[in-house]
Amino acid sequence: MLTAGSYVFLDTGAYQSVPNDKGVRDLNIGLTVLCHQKDCGWKHNGAEIVDVRIAC
Repeated sequence: MLTAGSYVFLDTGAYQSVPNDKGVRDLNIGLTVLCHQKDCGWKHNGAEIVDVRIAC
């Protein structure tokens, strides 16, 4: 985990964000960036950037 200002960077499986030996990519893992002040964030799963929300 790394923080910079109001952002928190979480490794949520970024090392696994490349396709496996069968060419399949798990889109639920990757690098997640959260902005705790806005309760939102983004995840890059190796294929796209998706919005994420913090569930309370």
